[in-house]
Amino acid sequence: MYARPKHAKKHLTAIVSRSINPFTTLPIPTGEDWREKCNGDPDISHIIKAIRNNKKVDRSKLTNPTYASELNRDKLEIENGILYQFEEPKSAPMRQLRRAVVPPRLRATIIAAYHASPMAGHVGFHKTYYRIAARFWWPGMAKDIREAVLGCGHCNAANASSHKNQKILQQTPIEEPFDVAWTFGRQDQQRTLPNCPQL
Repeated sequence: MYARPKHAKKHLTAIVSRSINPFTTLPIPTGEDWREKCNGDPDISHIIKAIRNNKKVDRSKLTNPTYASELNRDKLEIENGILYQFEEPKSAPMRQLRRAVVPPRLRATIIAAYHASPMAGHVGFHKTYYRIAARFWWPGMAKDIREAVLGCGHCNAANASSHKNQKILQQTPIEEPFDVAWTFGRQDQQRTLPNCPQL
């Protein structure tokens, strides 16, 4: 088995710590931050308690009933205090994405990290949505992402198609075939370039 030398590990740490910094990318919250925000959200903490105690969820205690329907369809699980969602029921005999459920207080951070950070590149709704949907889930995420992308000030300034000073280009009229582009005005004002043979 290959063992990495100690100096290579130090070199790798130095490269990673230099290339990822607060000025080039927005960091995703750590596991501890994630657990803290999940426990602070009443819906997610209620679902986590129901899964741990193997009890039914009381829909009346939830502000968003989508969590209960996902749990009833066997699409939620907990690992290390973080709630995850599956595309299909866990018992389905297929490979599928397991996405972290994002608490409301972290949603803006996730959207900003995958849309507005310099590494994300301010892409449109579809690319931003699929980048996020491959890793994370929350009820109504498509609507939230669409609103964030459409409300992005940078994108609106850069992609505005309603500038008043934009003009539609017109075709230059050509009356004779093979007109020379540099000739203009009346016929008597046209001149030939010196030392150029006449055609």
